[in-house]
Amino acid sequence: MMRGKLSSFIFIVLLLFLHACGKENVPQKESQEEPLALTFKLKMHKKLGEPTIINGYYGRLLVSGEPKKQLDSTAIRGLPSRNPIYVYEASSLPGLEKVAFQKKGKTFYDLKKAEEKENVVPRYIIKPNKSGFYQIDTDNKMYYLLIETDRNTGYYPTGPLKIGSTEKRLVALDLILSDIN
Repeated sequence: MMRGKLSSFIFIVLLLFLHACGKENVPQKESQEEPLALTFKLKMHKKLGEPTIINGYYGRLLVSGEPKKQLDSTAIRGLPSRNPIYVYEASSLPGLEKVAFQKKGKTFYDLKKAEEKENVVPRYIIKPNKSGFYQIDTDNKMYYLLIETDRNTGYYPTGPLKIGSTEKRLVALDLILSDIN
């Protein structure tokens, strides 16, 4: 008697599960011309210190401060930072420029407003590891970078940094933030 109830229960749960995985529950494109916007959040492994990609950019995210000497006597140009790096497709630049604002003579970008009002979503959000190491696979496309300084506020000293190339190559690029306050 107990075995029959258990198998009936499993059958019903399985039937509900299969019904819940229908096509109508999968995100669909609104139109054929407009691709589905997805953001990939990538977190660098704590032991990663060299690139594992063959095409793109890698380096360290640093916040400028007093130069320090490492054990091998090379100077560090800043302190490692773990601020998220927002990577936007090249077509997103006009939307980013619409949400720019000035603060103490510097241009910042309202990332939340960009997403909500301008429908500009980052392609990747990269979280550097403790040593500030990051890597971005550009896949032969052009992108713009902004670094989150405060909650939902993006910044880069020269404005959104344009990266990418139509040729396959690996580029070392340390991102250095100076005086962001």
